[in-house]
Amino acid sequence: LEQGLRQMAVLKISDNKKHALGGSAEASAHQAAQIARTSSRPLTLSELFLRGPGSKARSLLTTNESDHCSPWYTVLTPLVNISAQLLWPRCAVPAFQQFLLAACQHMQIQEYVRLLSTWCDYYCHSRQFLLGSALLNMAEPEKACDWMIQAVGGVVSDRFLSSQIFSRQELGDEEENVDALTKRLTILYFLKVIQLFEQFGYYDYVIDLAETAMGVCDEADPDRTTLCYILFSYHLKLGHNDEAYDAMVANPDKSRRKDSLRQFIVTLFDRKQLKKLANYPYINMFEDVELIIESRARSVDLTVNNYYDFLYSFHVMKENYRKAAHVMYECGMRLGT
Repeated sequence: LEQGLRQMAVLKISDNKKHALGGSAEASAHQAAQIARTSSRPLTLSELFLRGPGSKARSLLTTNESDHCSPWYTVLTPLVNISAQLLWPRCAVPAFQQFLLAACQHMQIQEYVRLLSTWCDYYCHSRQFLLGSALLNMAEPEKACDWMIQAVGGVVSDRFLSSQIFSRQELGDEEENVDALTKRLTILYFLKVIQLFEQFGYYDYVIDLAETAMGVCDEADPDRTTLCYILFSYHLKLGHNDEAYDAMVANPDKSRRKDSLRQFIVTLFDRKQLKKLANYPYINMFEDVELIIESRARSVDLTVNNYYDFLYSFHVMKENYRKAAHVMYECGMRLGT
């Protein structure tokens, strides 16, 4: 349940985003868990829903206090009718899907999607997302990644998916061009799904999702900087140095590129991969490399400092002999004091 709530926090499903039948996602999840714990027998998924958030269907039948005194046989038929409509997959109010996402019933979600897969195309992208979320929690990240990618087709057309993934500000105004809106929401969707995979530590799949997003991201899109940094960060974390370098130099944001370069240098130093570090071309970043290493050399204790040695070797390899001599002179001056 706690893991599910962390996921909802990533998707911005919080107390300020109310369900169609009232109540927050967090309250709905806690309510479902409490009902399941206190029940004397196993409950079906529909029972859990109708005894939890679906129980508010009763309020739709009452218009004033006197209606509460109505005989049960006059209320039963419309109550069953409304309950059946709420459970029906083509219901205009996606309350049951919201409940599935909040209640963390992962095995039941898989069965629910399987039952509808052969005949119902309504909210199909929502179910793909639900299935991906369930598989992610069931430690099947490869399948989860595939389903999450398929679900991206509904970021604009699927009402449930767009309402649960995006805030009102992210959805923007109705006057926005449909193609531009689709591209923008697609990238935002990938960024949020990436955060879900980060929670579980599935970094290989974070890279796959970021690369897929890069494939549909325009060159001028401001989120391209974030995607480049995600690729750089996780390639570096997994020891893919060449891929990390390529992602770093591809980042269009100069300040973000410099931050990545500093992280790249420090990480390879810590891993003692100095020869590898020296052999990269650093096109248009050569001065930044010198400044970063010089700064590190001057701030680290000389007794454990190999930055001067590296910088000397680096300049010699690039045939910058005057700079190499200057580095050794500075090191000598510091040792002398």
